[in-house]
Amino acid sequence: MTKPNLSKMIIALMIAVILFVIANVVTRYVQREAQHAFTQELLHHSDLVTNELAISLNQVIKAGLNQCDEATIDKLRVISNRYSYVYDVGLVRNNQILCTANWGKMKQASRLPKPDEFHSKSGPYVLYSNVSDLFPTDITLHISRLADALVFVPVDVHGKFLDRKKPFSFSIRAETGRYTMLEYQATNQQSWLSSKLFDFMALKTRSCSKIYAYCAESHSNRTGLFYYGNLIPAASFLAFLLLGFVVYYGVESIIYRKRSMEFRLTKAVSERSLYMEYQPLLCAATKKIVGVEGLIRWHDDAYGRVSPELFISLAEKIALYPQVAHFTADCSVKEMASVLVADRSFTLSININTYEILNPEYLDVLKGIALKNDVHAQQIKIEITERIEVSLQELSEFSQRAKRYGFRVSLDDFGTGVSNLVWLTEIDFDEIKVDRVFTQALNSDFKQALVMPIMDLVSGLNKQVVFEGVENKVEYDLIVNTNPSAIVQGWYFYKSMPKAQLLSHLS
Repeated sequence: MTKPNLSKMIIALMIAVILFVIANVVTRYVQREAQHAFTQELLHHSDLVTNELAISLNQVIKAGLNQCDEATIDKLRVISNRYSYVYDVGLVRNNQILCTANWGKMKQASRLPKPDEFHSKSGPYVLYSNVSDLFPTDITLHISRLADALVFVPVDVHGKFLDRKKPFSFSIRAETGRYTMLEYQATNQQSWLSSKLFDFMALKTRSCSKIYAYCAESHSNRTGLFYYGNLIPAASFLAFLLLGFVVYYGVESIIYRKRSMEFRLTKAVSERSLYMEYQPLLCAATKKIVGVEGLIRWHDDAYGRVSPELFISLAEKIALYPQVAHFTADCSVKEMASVLVADRSFTLSININTYEILNPEYLDVLKGIALKNDVHAQQIKIEITERIEVSLQELSEFSQRAKRYGFRVSLDDFGTGVSNLVWLTEIDFDEIKVDRVFTQALNSDFKQALVMPIMDLVSGLNKQVVFEGVENKVEYDLIVNTNPSAIVQGWYFYKSMPKAQLLSHLS
């Protein structure tokens, strides 16, 4: 197994363990609530039974019954029939049963066994548990005694709780622990979890009566998922392990999708697999190609042709833009050098961003690239777009420096915002590029009436004007008729193209 696979297994195992622990905590909480609710119900039932016993004993004593005649037995029967949990009531003297409501006067003396002393919070009671052979029947009874009064209840008075076959043990015991009214041992408690080593995992609940001196308790060695047996925990852990792999690969997939383009762009920049395309600029009057705008492109095997807006923005976020900027300058000048040297009036436009303006070394680098390729600085036009996020003063200073180096400065995307109107007076520029939004407005008579005054304003600045986005003859004709010295650019003439295709149009 390779290290990467081992690490994946460890991470999936950790996720499975965490999920298994959470599932056990949640299940343990549900189990605790269930056991607590059960002991509360059991305690409430016990209080009802004990309350009936106490009341019936007190009623026998208050009735002053001390002889077993027919009148006494009738009164005992009346008391016995009042209570649903009382099997019988009777009288005792010198530890001998004299008579009961059910059996009348005892023909044969029945002696009570050795008692278990049990004290309630209101007074002493004597209890005899699991007593049989007192009456001519095989019934087993619990007996409660107060003075000379007896009350009998069947041992299955809590039978409905025993019939539920709960997976935990429970009991009702005296607070002193000397007397057990009820005890049930769950059959599934014996396992490796019952070892003293795992005693801390046992789940115990205890609820005590507020009236009588006993408590209902529950106990389970098997807690959490083990509450349901051995198969459930094993199956759950396997399911959590599988889920761990799903979660791991899901997160890894999300991270990969998020980062993979970053990784592939980083690789493309380092391997210089980005490339340049060039869109021709034409003299409006002659339709001759007089220059090109260099446009950086990226075609990825996984993502196909990626939009420049997307990968340039991504390059800025991951600090790759400086390499992209230098690649654009170096590659475009180098590829166009032969054309630029052959025709000194031919120009190359390079788009720049905030980085180039704020980097004091950029113009030196660009000048060096031009000299290395025997290209004149005035053949390179630096296009500044309104999307650049720098102050007007910084733009003005950069423009002045660029012109001192001999480069031309072009104000790009004119008309996309109000900033360009200020730029016209504050920035020293050689060329203004009218955005295609204005160009396309020439197709509408209404919009044309609004745009023409702005075109007249631009034309009157005595600067070179470039109309971008020319896509049909109507737009071209209107431009050439109103401003024949303008330069046009757009799909009506050419889309951007690789160097080889461009050279075929220039030949």
